[in-house]
Amino acid sequence: MVLILSPWNYPFTLTLAPLVTAVAAGNCVIVKPSEFAPNSARTIRRIIEEVFDPEEVAVFEGDHTVAEALLELPFDHIFFTGSPRVGRLVMEAAARHLASVTLELGGKSPAVVDETADVEQAAEKIAWGKFTNAGQTCIAPDYVLVHRSLHDALVAALREQIEAFYGPDPEAWRQSDSYARIVNDRHFERLRHLYEDALAHGAREAIGGPWVAEERFVPPTVLTHVPDEAAIMQEEIFGPLLPVQAFDHLDEALAAINRRPKPLALYVFARDDRACSTCSTTPRPVAGASTTRCCTSITPTCPSAASAPAASGKPTATTLSGLLQRTARGLPAVRLSAAAPALPALRRAGPAPDRPIPTVFLSLRRQFRKKAIVRLQAAHEGHQ
Repeated sequence: MVLILSPWNYPFTLTLAPLVTAVAAGNCVIVKPSEFAPNSARTIRRIIEEVFDPEEVAVFEGDHTVAEALLELPFDHIFFTGSPRVGRLVMEAAARHLASVTLELGGKSPAVVDETADVEQAAEKIAWGKFTNAGQTCIAPDYVLVHRSLHDALVAALREQIEAFYGPDPEAWRQSDSYARIVNDRHFERLRHLYEDALAHGAREAIGGPWVAEERFVPPTVLTHVPDEAAIMQEEIFGPLLPVQAFDHLDEALAAINRRPKPLALYVFARDDRACSTCSTTPRPVAGASTTRCCTSITPTCPSAASAPAASGKPTATTLSGLLQRTARGLPAVRLSAAAPALPALRRAGPAPDRPIPTVFLSLRRQFRKKAIVRLQAAHEGHQ
């Protein structure tokens, strides 16, 4: 039995991706989508209820009290995407039942722009990664460390890229269909505090514009001369505020990164092989992806692309392949959960059938594809 606690920032991807691997590996699943994306949660419920029987996959909507109640149950595995603070609570609850966990959390993921970097290319990729979804992405660049000789050029290039993505001025950014809003008032006020605190500590707004509280609109904002003492340099931003700090030697940048908890990702923009090598072998390696020469490498079969406190456990793409490889080698197959009745809504009459993975995988795949195709066709016709 698997529990999926999915987030609000990418509700479909971070619900359905772990669901597919969990079901394909022969597990019954309970899904708890985030209450902060209610429309997505209702749509996820409707799709799952049309595809699966409640004995196979069940969806429970509600606030944090529902998640807390679910965490009291003896699941075999828990998949959680969210903040490190809540991740610690999930891990504590899982430990009471000796359940395994996959935690996809976050952290302050830096972007390092070496003096040999292509500034235009670096700015394009940093601006895209930072301001997509208004910065509400776990692997978004949190702050930039740029060689002092390129500082002003990078800031200018960031402005050009923001204008290319969203329009020539703050009002155009506000009207753009491509620019998102902050998820709720609490996060909007949290970002306002980080912004005002940074200015109070001497930061300068190089790029920005008016905030609109009624719309929870925070413009793409680039801050320079931000001191380490500012709160924005102490906690994950998770919004469209981008601090830019200058360094004179690459060792300074790596020391700044290593003074903080390990992030989820590190983005390095450099043409020099030595700079790339130095960053990739930093004494405290980061938890996830690293970008060198503006090319991101993501390896779904990586044994574990995560490290505390940014993440813990194996990525979702690893789960099914590992289980199927065990079966192919003649090792015991993981079988459907035999959990006793836990929630009335599941209406479980007893242990699930004891079938090995390959049979379950093929059966559920056929069923899922057939129903999903019908569902998607109906949805497509309904929008025409």
